[in-house]
Amino acid sequence: MAKVKLTQKQADEIERIKRIGFPGHWKEDGWFIERDEKINDLSFHQLTNAVFNGYEVEPEFKSGDWVFNKKNNRTAKINLFGVDEVGARVDDFEFNNIYQLDEIRHATPQEIAEEKERRWWAKHNRDVLGFKENDIVKYDCTSWGGVCRVISNQYSMDAFGKRLIELYNWTSGRIITVRAESLEVICFAEDRQDA
Repeated sequence: MAKVKLTQKQADEIERIKRIGFPGHWKEDGWFIERDEKINDLSFHQLTNAVFNGYEVEPEFKSGDWVFNKKNNRTAKINLFGVDEVGARVDDFEFNNIYQLDEIRHATPQEIAEEKERRWWAKHNRDVLGFKENDIVKYDCTSWGGVCRVISNQYSMDAFGKRLIELYNWTSGRIITVRAESLEVICFAEDRQDA
């Protein structure tokens, strides 16, 4: 038997009922079960099924929530227009700005971080970690670190599948090869004033 789907408020009330019992009191003619606004929408069968057999909480979405679309594997933020019966209005104008509610879930912190990074790079017309020749970067390392210039936009990979990039380190005067993910952008090549 499928579990009853509840809102978060209904689930909280079911848990309260499990702890202290059905809300009721004695009247002259017997027990009277009080109606609870939080569970008014449930039938008696749904209510008892939820109490005794368990339930699933329907995710609730609101403006500002980050969501992951399971159908197209994209992460987006619900915009100010929010959620209605049509779906969640999101700020994903590259693909679709309405996500169907049955196709989304709340995004994980990692998915949110990855999407924020993708958007930052896209704002600069680059792919993620899309360093180009003559970009100025900071490499934070005690022995080889400092301000560096990207000398090649040809990438190689290390044994772990991480993107490697060649840099000229102005501090040491050496050419070094480092993981692209360990770099911080100081200035993109097209924004430099000294070129």
